[in-house]
Amino acid sequence: MPLLKKKGMEVICTNDNFPAPVLAFYAEFGVQTPKRDQLYTIRQVKRHTTGDTGVLLQEIQNPEVPVKHPVMVRSGSNQRLT
Repeated sequence: MPLLKKKGMEVICTNDNFPAPVLAFYAEFGVQTPKRDQLYTIRQVKRHTTGDTGVLLQEIQNPEVPVKHPVMVRSGSNQRLT
């Protein structure tokens, strides 16, 4: 069972490998991604339009992106952070 993530919790990125289409989408909008083995602080737990739950990180303040996003932060979600 995945650990419940909460605001203020410190997490470490364990997987910074993103699919090429996701990286291309992020590059188009200037989105930064978490880096492996780096410590981050959760600033918000957020439900995506897909129904998935992801996290926003204090150390990464990205711009809003269009809803057409191909993959939610499944690419930056709870599975990448421990």
